[in-house]
Amino acid sequence: MTKEEKEHIEKLKERFSEYQKKYSLPEFSELNKEFGIEKSEFETDFFLKEIIKGIADKFQNYMRFLENLINPVNASMFAFSLVKIIDNEKKTKLNEAYKKIAEFEIKLIKLDLKSSEESEAEFIKNSYKTWKEIREEIYDVITLAEENWNSKQEENKKGYFG
Repeated sequence: MTKEEKEHIEKLKERFSEYQKKYSLPEFSELNKEFGIEKSEFETDFFLKEIIKGIADKFQNYMRFLENLINPVNASMFAFSLVKIIDNEKKTKLNEAYKKIAEFEIKLIKLDLKSSEESEAEFIKNSYKTWKEIREEIYDVITLAEENWNSKQEENKKGYFG
């Protein structure tokens, strides 16, 4: 990490600590670990919106991933392979995680249309809490997929292609 990058992160942490104290936000290190907020711009009048951008990116990426697993129309071969591995119980968990992310998206759009510093801070806190729940659900499914990956790939080699 360059000296400039270190200085950027330190200034970002300083600015974040003001909001953290004011709104009881999660620790900078936790938000950074989960959402990569160190890339945020600290020299802005809309500091919390900058933090939310990093959070939104993470949620949106997982939303696309889950959409491919839940409704694999035009999905990649990788997604189809995962769909074959995941049992109904895990699919139900993925659906629940997807619903939470969809709810997040609705709140994000609403916040984008009309927000205040207080509502942005509350959104950050709720997003962090929701992400921790969703992360565990998705992790369980991916762990199952990893454990069963080779056995399903072997079965697929037996079929006719062409």
